[in-house]
Amino acid sequence: MSLRTALAPLRRRGLRRLLLTQLVADVGDGVVTVALPLYVYERTGSATVTSLVFVAEMLVGLVLAIIGGGLADRRNRRTVLLLSYAARVVIILVTAAVSPLLAVMAFGVFARSLGLIDNPSFDAIIPNLADGDLQQVIGARRFTQSASILIGPAIGGVAVSLIGARATLGWASLGFAVAFVSLLTYRHIPGAVPTRSTGDGAGPSERVFTVRHVIDGWRSITPIPNARRLIVYWTVTMASVAMVMVAGIVWYAEDLGRGPNNPWYGFAVGAYGIGSLIGLVWAGGRQFRLPLPAILVRAIPIYAVFVVIAVAWDSPWLMLISWFGWGVALGPELVLGETSIVSAIADDQRGRVSAMQLVFVQLGMAIGYAVGGPLVDLIGARPTNLVVAAMTLAFLAMWIGPWRRSMAATKPTSEQTLTA
Repeated sequence: MSLRTALAPLRRRGLRRLLLTQLVADVGDGVVTVALPLYVYERTGSATVTSLVFVAEMLVGLVLAIIGGGLADRRNRRTVLLLSYAARVVIILVTAAVSPLLAVMAFGVFARSLGLIDNPSFDAIIPNLADGDLQQVIGARRFTQSASILIGPAIGGVAVSLIGARATLGWASLGFAVAFVSLLTYRHIPGAVPTRSTGDGAGPSERVFTVRHVIDGWRSITPIPNARRLIVYWTVTMASVAMVMVAGIVWYAEDLGRGPNNPWYGFAVGAYGIGSLIGLVWAGGRQFRLPLPAILVRAIPIYAVFVVIAVAWDSPWLMLISWFGWGVALGPELVLGETSIVSAIADDQRGRVSAMQLVFVQLGMAIGYAVGGPLVDLIGARPTNLVVAAMTLAFLAMWIGPWRRSMAATKPTSEQTLTA
């Protein structure tokens, strides 16, 4: 397959418009992702306090993801998206307007976390726009998502260095306003209203959005080979990513002497976005002969090497190179992993499965931030990165067994060899 094949779904007008709408919203989110922690670090000078913002964001997002999963399976998904965009416009403007640090942190955390309300609805709509090309559609979705990681943080990094973190927060609301207007004029979206399958078993208890949606999502993926293992793996991976992100802020501001209002952190996040774009486009348009466990066994050591490269020397460019490489290597596992899960899930279960994934990811990142901030304050950014590299290599233990079994399953038996 080629790049043209990978991006072929974007030729369809409806899918292209929906993805671009979410891209604009995600760009605004990316700006906030950079501006909020830099503003907190500027005012406190503490990695621990900065990491607390991230932890609060993850925990609030965890709760909102549960609600979002229930809404995606029971309510009009377009309406959920519209309400989320509108709410974030208002909340981000309030974040930029208030002065007390605790108020800034509270409103900023809520604004960032609200994306977990609408993400399950958006991800539940996307598979309905596939036309026999689900892998390519998922690849296109992750492509635009990675583009936002490139564009949003890069804009945020430059804006912080030019006008300051606080003003940058205010301007970030523009992305959600544009997304709101775009979606408001796009009325008939396939899959906006969830299709209920037979034997759903929804009863009065389903009207209350509880942790049951997460449990239902976990149960739904039980028949899918390696699906539960993959969710746990993504959880611990996100914990390591969170630790690296906290270390990155301090690495640029303190170790390299760039100060809190520097564009390098935003550029590093943007470099990850560029890498993700390349990795996802390549993976989305390719047919893989190796099973997912075999790919992960090869990719995990590469992740560890890139974590070490980021702080190998006192150069601002190395972290950009490191995060770029990490993004490229991540493409195949995301496309193959998500395709294997989404293709086996009914439409009216996709919201809660998406919510379950988000809850695990949020939990992993909350743990990573909670550990990462104090660890950076205690031992510094470079040693923290080396700790993460060691953790990453340890993740290999999760996939050695599945890799061996998958390799054994693909080898022809002696009887088959003789017959051939």
